[in-house]
Amino acid sequence: MRSARRHDGRTHPLNTTPNSAKANLMIDAALSGEICGGADEQLLHGIGIASHAYIDTWAHQNFIGIKDDFNQIGNDPKPNIGHADAGYSPDIPCLLWQDERLEKPQIDNRDRFIEAGMALFVKYLKFNKDRNSAARCTVEEMEAELVALLGASSTMSSMELNRSNRYARYKQKISFLEAFDPDKWWHQAVRHESSSYFWKVPKEQTQWFQFQEAVKKHAAFTFELIKPELKAAGIDVA
Repeated sequence: MRSARRHDGRTHPLNTTPNSAKANLMIDAALSGEICGGADEQLLHGIGIASHAYIDTWAHQNFIGIKDDFNQIGNDPKPNIGHADAGYSPDIPCLLWQDERLEKPQIDNRDRFIEAGMALFVKYLKFNKDRNSAARCTVEEMEAELVALLGASSTMSSMELNRSNRYARYKQKISFLEAFDPDKWWHQAVRHESSSYFWKVPKEQTQWFQFQEAVKKHAAFTFELIKPELKAAGIDVA
């Protein structure tokens, strides 16, 4: 890909590539129920996990998920693991930043996130169509809405104000959702007495347990999927 061309000409078998063939195999397998193995109670969990990984092929492009000097940007002393040298920059919507390794170093996350969001939306449209669920908007309408929600691109110096405004737009759009509580499923599933923990109901009935099972299935599926690339990178996968 042109966006992956580096000054030093280096490539790597584990380089993250947006919308790659294997990323598509992963998200399609999650949407079809293949990854969860027919466990309907894990289907949405699996789709959520795979959706995050799929979208991250845009955000994390040109980095690899292991410690390697392929990830090094400038003379940053941090360990070269993933995008550590770039900090949070790859994950901040609409941020303008520089990846000095690339022939075209100027990065606009807004462009990346819109492309990623629309690719995922098309996947969801097919998922719903296969279940005879009508779309509530067209691809064009969704893209226009996403563009409006994200707002303009900006540098780090003006990011806080833009982030605040963007979050306000998000909140207005999803006002029907309750406030996010990262511990909700855990507290619904488990009670704590003294130094012990007990299931409130059979664990198979809890969202927390089903999510953990979906995570394990996703990890096992994707590990098998990228085994050839791991071997090509000289990583022992026996």
